[in-house]
Amino acid sequence: MNDVIKFGKKLFSASVVGVTIAWSMGLAAFVPVVAQAATCPELEAGDLFKASGASAVYYLTAGMERAYFPHEDVFKSWNLSFSDVVTVSGECLFAYPSATVAGINYRPGSRLVKLSDASSVFAITPGNKLVQVTGESAAALYGTNWASALRDVSPFHWANYTDTRTTWSESKPHDGQFVKKTGETAVYWVKDGALVRVDGTNVPDVRTVSAATFATLSVASGSVTVSSAYANPTQVDGSAPTPTTGALTVSLASNTAASKVVPMGAQGVDYLAFSVRAGSSAGTLEQVT
Repeated sequence: MNDVIKFGKKLFSASVVGVTIAWSMGLAAFVPVVAQAATCPELEAGDLFKASGASAVYYLTAGMERAYFPHEDVFKSWNLSFSDVVTVSGECLFAYPSATVAGINYRPGSRLVKLSDASSVFAITPGNKLVQVTGESAAALYGTNWASALRDVSPFHWANYTDTRTTWSESKPHDGQFVKKTGETAVYWVKDGALVRVDGTNVPDVRTVSAATFATLSVASGSVTVSSAYANPTQVDGSAPTPTTGALTVSLASNTAASKVVPMGAQGVDYLAFSVRAGSSAGTLEQVT
């Protein structure tokens, strides 16, 4: 495999597709092979998983607890892919207790929300905290068509948020938002009350704000990656996976195929998946042999 695969601190999985198994390579012992598959795969913090035959998707926290996504729109607000979801048996769900905050909420700054049976509109800030916004501030921060970003939340899921009992009446971007100034392409993430330049392109849920609104915050030095905003979907301290330090680590992924009979001469059979994690800095995987 000659393609260069670059990645940062975020874990990713790669699959190796089996090709013709040649007896001349001394691999005859693998054909056929029959073994008992493990009851439950070994998942890692940060993994996404679901029960076979079910639609609910869970996130595994650093404390090895499961937190559910209420629906697809919440899942997409965290820029996640269903291709990364591991399917397990229903019994395996109980290997991981329910998280203290059992449900994952919309990513801060990605949507506006309101209780399904009330009219007050709230912005979502880091830590699952809600701040009520006026119509004027909603228009300044989320555009004149801000209602398109508004989502109803049921009373059951509303309990996963914390109402700060405060009102945001300023035309000032709030923490968690991705914003850019009208007429410009540079995107900034609002963090700790300042604008931090975002590296890369294709940043989702970017709000275009006026020059006057943009100027209400100072621009911090340095920059961040897009993935920085998605590091902790539960928004609970200590729930994000701890970055690995040191060299690259490679291990079998939880979606590695179970042992099975492989007919001699078979091609296109998935037989190995592995996880690669960078250390304290970005790394480059150049070849798999």
